[in-house]
Formats: sequence, C-alpha cells, structure tokens
Amino acid sequence: MSDKRVILVTGMPRSGTTWVGRVHASAPKSAYVLEPLNVVARLSRPTSPYNASVLWRLLHRAILHYREAHPNWIFLRHEDLSHDPIGQFTRVFSELDMPFTDRTEAFLESTSKGNHQDFIHQRTPTNIVARDTHSHVKVWKDRLTPEEIAQIRDLTKGVADEFYGDEGWE
Repeated sequence: MSDKRVILVTGMPRSGTTWVGRVHASAPKSAYVLEPLNVVARLSRPTSPYNASVLWRLLHRAILHYREAHPNWIFLRHEDLSHDPIGQFTRVFSELDMPFTDRTEAFLESTSKGNHQDFIHQRTPTNIVARDTHSHVKVWKDRLTPEEIAQIRDLTKGVADEFYGDEGWE
C-alpha cells in the first residue's frame, strides 16, 4: 500500500468553460491525443459553453465518485486556493504532515498577489507565473455573456451543486 496522497483540485464550471475555450482558441489543432478511447475525445472540440459544460459534468461526476471512494485524498476548490492561498496551503501541508515554513509562505505571497495585468504580474527566470489570484477567479465575468452563464449553470446543475452553492455564480 502506498503512503502517497492524491490532491485533486476542482473549479467552477463557468470558469472551466472559459479556460477550455481559451486553450482551444490559442491552440486550434489541439486534441485529446493522450486519451483516444475516452468518451470526451468523441465530443466535438469543446469550444462552446455547451460542449465545455458536458466535459465539466463528465469529469466532475467521476470526481464525485473518487471523493466517496477515497476519503484519504485531498479535494480542493480552485476558488478557495485563489481567495486564501496561505490558509488553504497551510491546511494541505498540515494534512500531509509537512512543515509550512516562512519560505513557503513568502513564495505563496510572491506568486499570488500583484497587479491586474492580464492576471499575470511576473514571470521568473524559472518560469514560475505569478498571478493576482483574487482577480483571476473573476475573469469569467468578462468572457461569458449572461446567457452563456445561465446555459452553463443549467447544464451542470446537480453535479455542480455537490461542489458549489449559489455564491459562485454571482
């Protein structure tokens, strides 16, 4: 039996659909080449809110199964990490019996705060991207129309409700 712990980070469906659309817009020839037998690969390229919502729902149904089947795994929400990186990582380090040092805290502070310039304020020589994490989780408000948000919410309800309440949709 392995003593390794799995950490799984989830995100709101309305954020995931903007991410999927942005990835495919910037890399139009991308595909699910690593999972050719996956049902997701048979969906048309998920650039629309509909297809991205179906993809989110499929993945998060599986995550719900993993959450029940593996109570020792650590499940986190991307939004919680973004709003409270120090508190959330302190909790994760504690659960993993790892020391949360001043150096770790300083690193998190330096990579999660900054100016609102495309949500990235610094690239380091080691390619660590620093983001304004508080602003980053709100980018969907600029990328989706109210109609798209309503469609995504409708398509992901039930599954999304297991992860998020109404507060994430404002």
